[in-house]
Amino acid sequence: MRLLAMHAERFSFAAETPVDETPAESTTGTAAADAEEGAAPSDATPPTSADLDDCVVAVVGVERSDATRQDAVAAAAADECRDVADQLGEDVVALVPGGHLVDCPADDRDAAAVLSSLADALAGSVTVVRAPVGWHLACDLRKRGHPFAAQTRRVTPARRDPSTEAWYVRLPGGDRVQLDDADAELPDAWAATAEQVAAEPTDSTRNLPRNRLAEAGLVAEGDAADGLGWLPRGSLVRDALRAHAADRVAAAGVPTVETPACDGPLATAPSSIGADDRPWRRAELAGEAPEVVAAVDPERAEREVLRGVRLVSGTLAPLALEFLAVLRASGDRADALAADLAAALDGPLLVARHGDADRGPSVEFVPVGASWAGEPPRVEYDATAAARRDVTLADGRRPAVVRTVPFGDLASAVAAAIEHAAERAPPRLPTWLAPTQVRFVPVGDDHVDRCDGLAADLWEAGVRADVDAREVPVGERIERAADDWVPYYAVVGDPEMGDDAFPVTDRTAREQRETTVTALAETVATADRPRLRAHIPDRVPDASG
Repeated sequence: MRLLAMHAERFSFAAETPVDETPAESTTGTAAADAEEGAAPSDATPPTSADLDDCVVAVVGVERSDATRQDAVAAAAADECRDVADQLGEDVVALVPGGHLVDCPADDRDAAAVLSSLADALAGSVTVVRAPVGWHLACDLRKRGHPFAAQTRRVTPARRDPSTEAWYVRLPGGDRVQLDDADAELPDAWAATAEQVAAEPTDSTRNLPRNRLAEAGLVAEGDAADGLGWLPRGSLVRDALRAHAADRVAAAGVPTVETPACDGPLATAPSSIGADDRPWRRAELAGEAPEVVAAVDPERAEREVLRGVRLVSGTLAPLALEFLAVLRASGDRADALAADLAAALDGPLLVARHGDADRGPSVEFVPVGASWAGEPPRVEYDATAAARRDVTLADGRRPAVVRTVPFGDLASAVAAAIEHAAERAPPRLPTWLAPTQVRFVPVGDDHVDRCDGLAADLWEAGVRADVDAREVPVGERIERAADDWVPYYAVVGDPEMGDDAFPVTDRTAREQRETTVTALAETVATADRPRLRAHIPDRVPDASG
């Protein structure tokens, strides 16, 4: 979910034209009314118009994934809205649907349900006026003119679940450790992460570190309300993650689909899934959160969750980040599934036992010692998806729908990788993610052609290489290579002009050695597993980007 909160001196809206109406319904609003059927009784009929003074206008972009965690997302969003209202000294909040704020908006029915839950979560602390979903709204807004009059917030579900009965840690060997004793069994960073997850009501206040991404030359500087403007280096890192996810999905034998408006893979499922033992699986990789969706016999649901966990774990491994898996499940199912998951992951598992037997299990992956701003990597049993899409098994039962999101949203994955990279010594991304993997620094103009030739040969071998021929001292260009986190760089002068071999500096090993194009290409290829052929500028610009 995304929020755009504005401090309004005056705000009015009127629902004028229904969205997605047939000609016969165009004056009745039938389809728009249908979208509101799922709203809570206290908010069953939001007004079609309102005129307000001195209020916070919260434009709410409900994402498709929010529908699976409706109450948790609403609780986190309510915290954000209250925070803005308190900051601005207002006690009236207008909720306006804004699907245009997100890449994969929820359908009208789900958006109405989430907004209704948000209105209920805010009730009692502020006065709430909710505009209806399913209409084109005519709006008149007079925004106040101060630095905090427009704010954007990213919202992720509250981690603290009121139905949670107990927290504990399951170790790979099968031992069960109470959370209070975890520091004696886990490394300090892991124990701190487990305690933080159990204590935090939400991580919705963690916005993307836009400034840090801009400093790394990945995104353009600008107003956060404009969204992220990916520069060539940033686009490459994001696309490398997407390509790696696609490779892992293909290795798992899952076909890919692409749906309009990011309806999700389940939108391509037949209304009745065959009775054979083969689960129905599809992946959609085009959105900001690549995902795999499986529809299986309910008796196979936990087996499918385990399969999804293995896919996420294998996808995250090359990030050079450690992740703590967090299982949320009910009663005895939590204990049985925890043992299988800890063994499959070969690592500790944080378990939250809750009392909602109707809710399927979910597994979230939390980075150890780093933050994750948006949708996290996770696997979840969506208990209502089959009914929402009217999908059945051949025998008439509803299938269990398991959703696997290997990287969460890609922007958050990039931000976490950058945050972790900055803390490494020396600061660096994994070689496969580095926008520039090899840089050549010519000593003088006579050496530029030699550098261009070496870089071209490496490109042919699948290595991303560039040349820093700027008219600045060599030492300054070497510092730029370090600032750009380039894993390997080579200074080329007269001694390197006539021989195939040249000296290269390995920033990770902090050593210099003689190599050739063929040997260096092999070194880069084996430094990490994933590889991506993509284009960056072949010359280093004067400004980072």
